[in-house]
Amino acid sequence: MEEGLRWSSPVNQLLREAVHDTELAGQTICGGDLVLACLGSANRDERAFTDPDRFLLTRAPNRHLAFGHDPHFCIGASLARMALCTFMTELVRHVEHIEPAGPAEHLASTFIAGFTHLPVRLTPRRTSLITAGDFPRSF
Repeated sequence: MEEGLRWSSPVNQLLREAVHDTELAGQTICGGDLVLACLGSANRDERAFTDPDRFLLTRAPNRHLAFGHDPHFCIGASLARMALCTFMTELVRHVEHIEPAGPAEHLASTFIAGFTHLPVRLTPRRTSLITAGDFPRSF
C-alpha cells in the first residue's frame, strides 16, 4: 500500500508561503515567497528513492510524501491507510483478476490526482463466498 501511495499520491502539488528566508538545494527562498511543492516529483526523487521509477512493493524504507510532511501532514492519513488496507484486503480476497473495461477519464485538477471515470471488469475468485452475479459487469 505504501508503494502505491508513493507511486500515485492523492495530492499532486501544494503551494506554500515561506515564513522566513532560507536556502534549499542552493536556491535562496525569501520570506513571503511562494513555493510550489510537487509531491509526485518528490516521490520519484532519485536522491530519496533507489530506482524511483520502478514500482516495488517491498520498498523499504518508503518515506513518501503522499500525505505531506510535519505540520502539513494530512490529519486523515491514518484513516485513509486503514480504509485502503481494508479495501485491498477484501479486493484480493474476492477478486481473481481486474482488467480495464473502457477508457479512463482523469480528473482535471492540478491539486488532486484521480479519475472521474475508471471502468473495470472484475473476475471473482472461485473460492470466494460471493458469486459472479454479485458483481456488475463493469463499474
